Amino acid sequence: MEPQITIEANTLVKSVFPDPNNILYSCVKLNYLSSVRLQSYIDSNTPGGLLPVIKSHHMTIRFGRHDVSELPIGMPVKMTVSGFAQNKDLQTVKVVPFQEDIGTTSKIRTIFSYPEIPHVTVSHTRQGRPKDSTDLLKNGYLPLNGPTLIGTVGYYLRGRNSNHFYTK
Repeated sequence: MEPQITIEANTLVKSVFPDPNNILYSCVKLNYLSSVRLQSYIDSNTPGGLLPVIKSHHMTIRFGRHDVSELPIGMPVKMTVSGFAQNKDLQTVKVVPFQEDIGTTSKIRTIFSYPEIPHVTVSHTRQGRPKDSTDLLKNGYLPLNGPTLIGTVGYYLRGRNSNHFYTK
């Protein structure tokens, strides 16, 4: 005879998502090939090439404390580089959802609706600050039909686990 499991009506179910107060930021983290593809594209198409501090690893969805349960954690996402902006201290690209994916799921639209200007910081100087990428793009950018990048939706936690990327 198999054991039976019963759940009381008032039983609390623990959420599989972390406490929103523990979230550092959520993002679409680029896979290695996409990160290298982006670096190579900017390096070969920009006078002077990349700036010294290379980033090109994610598109921030939301920064700071927030509930990640509404995000499609673990979902692969394709995006296309649609613009480029730089100043003496910062290089960044504007990204848009991969055209064929836009109509297929509202989850894609949700991901790209949070950032004011969805982007990936490519590189910067020691004086440059990646958080200034949105302002740089607001001041204008060169429209591009750049490479397609692939990443995964996930998040980083505050504290000692801040280097671990969570996709579940």
